[in-house]
Amino acid sequence: MKNKLIIGSWSGIPEYNLLKKNDDEFLEEQFKMLAESGVELSPVPVCCASEEFRLKTLELAQKNGLKQLVEDYEMSVFLKTLKNRPSVTEEKAVGLIREYSRKYLEYESFAGYFIADEPSVEEAANLVYASAIFKKALPGKLFYFNLFPQYALPSCLKTDSYDDYIAAFAKAETDYMSFDFYALMTENGENYVREGFLENIAKVKKACENRGKDMWTFCCSSAHYYGAIRGSETYGQAAFQAFVNYTLGARGIFWFCYYAPDVDDSYLNALVSRAGEKDVAYENVKKVNAELKALDEYLGNYECVCRGAVINGQFKTISDGVLTDKPSAGELAVKILAAERNVVFAVYKQGEKEGILITNFDEPTSGRENAVTVKIDALEAAVLSGGKTEKPRCANGELKYKLKSGGAIFVSPCGR
Repeated sequence: MKNKLIIGSWSGIPEYNLLKKNDDEFLEEQFKMLAESGVELSPVPVCCASEEFRLKTLELAQKNGLKQLVEDYEMSVFLKTLKNRPSVTEEKAVGLIREYSRKYLEYESFAGYFIADEPSVEEAANLVYASAIFKKALPGKLFYFNLFPQYALPSCLKTDSYDDYIAAFAKAETDYMSFDFYALMTENGENYVREGFLENIAKVKKACENRGKDMWTFCCSSAHYYGAIRGSETYGQAAFQAFVNYTLGARGIFWFCYYAPDVDDSYLNALVSRAGEKDVAYENVKKVNAELKALDEYLGNYECVCRGAVINGQFKTISDGVLTDKPSAGELAVKILAAERNVVFAVYKQGEKEGILITNFDEPTSGRENAVTVKIDALEAAVLSGGKTEKPRCANGELKYKLKSGGAIFVSPCGR
């Protein structure tokens, strides 16, 4: 899966709903709906499922062209405690993992194991050790765990340094690092973007680059903590989260949650309700997923040469894992001259071709457009937006464009 755009989610289709077991007909329809949403990596349900159900999800995922993660309690415990079992040699552990996994390996849809969510730094050594053995046992399969954001309390991280936290897990033998940061907040009726969003992305991206890993991030599709953390009730909210992460280098976009978790009533508006019906976020996320795939295909063999942001009128680039006022290296043929409101950007090149991806970083619930001016040496520009390309005229080497709420555009000169 390395270097491939992965669209996944959290909280998968459950085995039971309010103590009632879901029947085969219901599950068939649910997996069809999951595939139609644009999610490709099917998540595990919040509550542990039986082996029978795990095999059923692999069957249905395969039928619908999906990959399926498996959460297996026995395997998770074995892997998380393997370092503390000196009697189990590496050779023996590899054999045990392969043998135990045979029932899952019969399915092409088997993507790997879900191992842990938001572990503390005290768990890092065990996961790093187990990941190396797992890679030898099941090369190409996911040893999946997801990390805390930097706003997590030190009591959760078990360290005062988020940099140390990230560095500890970066040593794992995985092709990715996954973390969550839920940026859209509301307090006392005021909507805002949580502080530190761009900085957290920059830190993890740097750690990934140092280790040759892809960065996977989460977007919030389900409002929770009774609405304090907002989800994807509007297209703008869904697009804002996904395109900001993508623009700043994410190769995995995961939605929290797909299915409304059956844990308490604080989780609202997931893609699918507990009754198995499309909820308010479904169509918004489906549209964004399709646009992400179209953009990623359009960029093709382009190489990103720099990333940055315009914040309160100040131009910043991301360098060495931090936002800095340093200019990007070299003169760019296509660049932002002005932005009415905040944006993030990434400049791409392919041979002599150059283009810029610009995402509206204005708080999306406002629904405001964001006027940007782009320097471009051409009479016409090719502008990809919403999965479609248009060719507006340029004047005096400039293109003026209004970004939609949460919207993203890729701009390049026509004929270059």
